[in-house]
Amino acid sequence: MNYAKKGRHLVDFNKSKTKNGVFSAIDKIDLKYRAAASNAGDALNEVQSKFFTKNLDRPEAENIVILITDAKNSDQSENMVKEADELRKSGFKIITVGIRGADANELKGVASQSSFAFYSPSFERALSAGFIESVWGVLNPVSNLAQVSKKTKPPPIPPVSKRVSCAGVKLDLVFVLDASTSVTEPNFELLKDFVKDFLLDADIDGGNVRVGVVIYSDADYVQFQLNTYAKKADVYNAIDDIPYRYGKTNTANALKTMRSVMFTARNGDRSDVDNVAVVVTDGVSNINSRRTVPEAEQARAEGIYIYAIGIGLTDTKELDGIASKPVDENRFAVQDFTELRDLRHKVIFALCSTSPPVRTEPMRLQTTPIQRV
Repeated sequence: MNYAKKGRHLVDFNKSKTKNGVFSAIDKIDLKYRAAASNAGDALNEVQSKFFTKNLDRPEAENIVILITDAKNSDQSENMVKEADELRKSGFKIITVGIRGADANELKGVASQSSFAFYSPSFERALSAGFIESVWGVLNPVSNLAQVSKKTKPPPIPPVSKRVSCAGVKLDLVFVLDASTSVTEPNFELLKDFVKDFLLDADIDGGNVRVGVVIYSDADYVQFQLNTYAKKADVYNAIDDIPYRYGKTNTANALKTMRSVMFTARNGDRSDVDNVAVVVTDGVSNINSRRTVPEAEQARAEGIYIYAIGIGLTDTKELDGIASKPVDENRFAVQDFTELRDLRHKVIFALCSTSPPVRTEPMRLQTTPIQRV
C-alpha cells in the first residue's frame, strides 16, 4: 500500500504466488503524486484491517510491516505512534525507513525497537547496497522467528538480544575513523553508516550529546568539532559528506588531534561531561607506529575513555593498547565491515553500562528486552 492523506490499498498477499508475479504487480502500481499530506497513522490503521484479515493472514507466519517515508507526519505524531502500538500489541514487527525530511523521533516511535529504525539523507543512498543490506540485516532475524506461532509462548530471550539505550546520558563523543587505502571506498561508506546507526538514540538536539569526527590516513583530517553542529540532521548530513582519503595508516596523529584539538573547551568539550572516543581501524598503523599506543595512553590519562574497534585484524596487540582497560570490555573485533551494524549494540552496551572513572556525572544503563508479542 501507499499513502498520502489516506492509506491506499494496492496489492494483496494472494495477488501472486511467485516472486516475478509480485514484481509485476508492483511495476503496475500507479505512484503518481497525489497529495502533500503524509498521514502514516491512517496507513497503519489500514494495514491490519485490509491486509492481515482472517482470509489472508497466515497464523503460522510472522507479521512484518516496513514503513517508508520521506517526510514528517502531517497528522499528529501521537496518532501514528498509537496506531503502531496497536499493531505491535497484535503481534506485528515494524521496521521504519526514513529518507530526507523524515523525523528521527517519529521513526523510533513507530519501529518495534530503535535498531529497526533507519535513516537515509537521500533516495540514492537508500537504494545503495550497503543501506539495503543494513535493513535486511535486521529483517532476517525477524523473519526467522516465523517458525514460532503467534499463539504459542515464545522462547526465552537471550541476553544478546537486549535493546540498549543511553537515554539521558550526557556525552562528548569523538569518532576516530580509519580512511586509509586498505579500507576501500565502499567499506568507508559502511563505516559512515555505522556512525549514523550508532547515533540513532543519541540526544543531540536536546544538547546531551555532542559529536565530533576526525578521519585519518597519511595525515588526520578533522571533519567537524564537538560544537560544530547542534542538530542530529546536520550531523548526519556532515557524516554523509565526509570524503574517503586513501593513504597509509597514521593512527598516532589522529589520536593526538583527538586529544589535543578536539577535546578542548574551545572546540566544544564540556568539563562536567564524560569524554569518549570510538576508534575504528582495519589495520596496524604504519606511520609513527611507535607513538600510537603512547598517544592513546596520554589520551586516557587526560580523562578520555576509548573504545577501539578492529576490522579484519590478525594481530590485536596495538588495538589492545589503544582501548581503555579492561581491554575485554572496550576492545572489539570483527572480520569485515558488514559486521559493524551488529557490533553497534555491543559497543553501546559497554558505553552505557560503564561509567568512565574520571568524570563526576555517571552514565546510566537502561535496557529493555526485545518484546515478542
